[in-house]
Amino acid sequence: GRGLTARLVYAVCAEKAGSRKAIDNSLSDELKQRFESAVTRCLSRTADYYPAGEVPPARLMQLSCEARELAVVYFDETERRIENGPERAKAWNGKSFGLMMRIAGVFHAFECIESGNDPAGTPLPAATLTAAHIVTECLAAHAEQVFTGSGKNNSDAKYLLRRVKEMGREFGKQELWQKARGRLQSAEGFDAALRELEEHGYVRKDTVPTAGRPVVRIQANPAGDG
Repeated sequence: GRGLTARLVYAVCAEKAGSRKAIDNSLSDELKQRFESAVTRCLSRTADYYPAGEVPPARLMQLSCEARELAVVYFDETERRIENGPERAKAWNGKSFGLMMRIAGVFHAFECIESGNDPAGTPLPAATLTAAHIVTECLAAHAEQVFTGSGKNNSDAKYLLRRVKEMGREFGKQELWQKARGRLQSAEGFDAALRELEEHGYVRKDTVPTAGRPVVRIQANPAGDG
């Protein structure tokens, strides 16, 4: 409840059991050496710049004009992901813009040190911010899988949750089915998605007896976060 999980960066690795190779040559020795050298140069520059034990003063990196304009666009994209994305990933998405800016700062520092420039004295270019945005969008997809799961049922459940939010506090199951059948064309798929929402605490189903067949009513969780 203190926001710790929203501050972590997640990576959901693909299952490779059964297709692994004893010797993996996906990264060349040259590429590994270049990466190691770049990291070493960056850390050495930082460590040697100030005397041991001295805390360096904070220095601000400035965005170029083009990067500032892009930052506004990317901020709006983040807000839409918060609004339209799953409730369980909302806290992570709420901090993803800051994550993107920190990644951009790391990229910029590496690029400047490699070219002999001062990161704080060189405006961060739009291309660097775009690269950080691409990485963050990828991380957002991984974080969503961590918080909500994956697979077709989960995708259908996320779609159904958006329809639930449009229905209000309480409504009939048949009403929801009519609203969602454009995407969830089979009753089995609809029931599976609804069951997943129920298991995660987004909705609760109640069977109401009537003179005829019982009617299933659905209550949406007012907290909205399961």
